[in-house]
Amino acid sequence: MLITDVVFSDHRYLSEVGCHQAAVGLIAGPRRATFFCTVALAETVPEALRDAALLREAMRQLRRMPEFRTGAVQVALVPALDPARRVLRAALRQAA
Repeated sequence: MLITDVVFSDHRYLSEVGCHQAAVGLIAGPRRATFFCTVALAETVPEALRDAALLREAMRQLRRMPEFRTGAVQVALVPALDPARRVLRAALRQAA
């Protein structure tokens, strides 16, 4: 399964517990899976880092699903969606 797009929605920061929360949609052709993700990060963390952490959490949840956990179906992101690349691109844009 090749993830070709990621959609973040319903983002909110929960100040009482110090976490970002969002729905993360992973899109692979006609298939779409939405995961409700929570990551412990400071409220002021850059958006690219926050989104990368949320994407990692969604991928972790996806890989725990039975069809992926058994290895019967492999999961990959198109290179442009790789969290490390997204963070690097955002940092370079801010530095320019």
